[in-house]
Amino acid sequence: MTLLKSNTQQWKKMGVVFEVNQNSEWMHSHASFPKAFVMDDRIRVFFTTRDKNNRGRTAYVDVSKDNPLDVIGYSDKPVLDLGDPGTFDDCGVTPSSILKHEDKVYLYYHGWNALQLTPHRLTTGMAVSHDDGHNFQRYSRAPLFDRTDKEPIFSNNPCVLKDGDIWHMWYLCLEKWVPIKGRFEGLFTLYYGHSKDGIHWQRDHVVAINKTYDHECISNASVIKEDGIYKMWYSYRSVVDFREGNGAYLIGYAESKDAKNWTRQDDAIQLERPKEGWDSVMLSFPSVVTLNDKRYMFYNGNGFGKTGIGLATLEKE
Repeated sequence: MTLLKSNTQQWKKMGVVFEVNQNSEWMHSHASFPKAFVMDDRIRVFFTTRDKNNRGRTAYVDVSKDNPLDVIGYSDKPVLDLGDPGTFDDCGVTPSSILKHEDKVYLYYHGWNALQLTPHRLTTGMAVSHDDGHNFQRYSRAPLFDRTDKEPIFSNNPCVLKDGDIWHMWYLCLEKWVPIKGRFEGLFTLYYGHSKDGIHWQRDHVVAINKTYDHECISNASVIKEDGIYKMWYSYRSVVDFREGNGAYLIGYAESKDAKNWTRQDDAIQLERPKEGWDSVMLSFPSVVTLNDKRYMFYNGNGFGKTGIGLATLEKE
C-alpha cells in the first residue's frame, strides 16, 4: 500500500489523573485499561480495578472537560461486576471500547477466566447503557464472540469504531502460549473484523498490525478517523522481560486508508519513559480523544495500571 506520512507527535505529559490505593474492598489496586468517553458535562474514564484476590471489576473516574486533571468523582460501586460462577467473566471484567449508538451506549469488554495449565482465558463481551453511560447491563451472559478454528485460544480487547454503515473492530488475537522461565507467556497481535450492527461480527483472521520481530506483542488499539485517514495508537512489547525490564510496553502509532492495511510509524510518537517515576518502566494502554481542538491521551504506566492513569496532551503534530 502507499505509505502515509505523519509528522512527529510531541506529547506533553501532564501527570497522574487517578490512582487506586485501597479505596474499597473491591477497588483495592490498579486502574488499568483506561477508556475515555466524552459526555455532555465531563469525560468519564472507564477502567478495571482489582480486589485483594486479583479479580477485576469495571469502574470509572470523572474528570473535567476543561481540565482533565481535575477529578470530579469516581464510582462508588462497579459499573460492571463479576459474572456468575462458571461464566466467561467470573474472574474479571475489563473495558475495551465504548461508543454511543443512537440512544444507547455500547461497552465492549473482556471477561477473565483463571485456568490451570495456562494463566487465563480472555473472552469478549458487551454491556449496554440506556441512560447515557451511567448504568450498564450485560447484553448477554455469553460471550459476544468466542474461539474459532483459526483463533482457537482467545480473541479479546476490541477497539470498535462505527464509520457510516460499517462497524470496524481491531482486536487482540492470542496466537500461542510460549514457555518462558517456567511459565507461559502469551504471544499476540492486532487483527481486524467488521460488522453491520456492532453485535454480530465477521472475523476472517486478518492481521491489522504486522510485527517487527517474532516475539513482539501488540494490543489495545485506540482508533479515530480524521481527514479520511484512520489513526491508531496501541501498545507493543516483547514477550520476554516485559514486566520490569527492557521488553516492557511502549506506545506505538499507525495509519491506514482502508481500516485493514496499516503502516506503522512508531517513531512518530514522542512520549519518552523517564528514568524514574510512575511511568519509568511502562507506557501502555492508550485511549485517545479529541475535545475542543485538543487531543488527549489517557494511559497507564508501571505495573499494568498499578501506578494509576496518566494524561498527556498533543502539543505539536
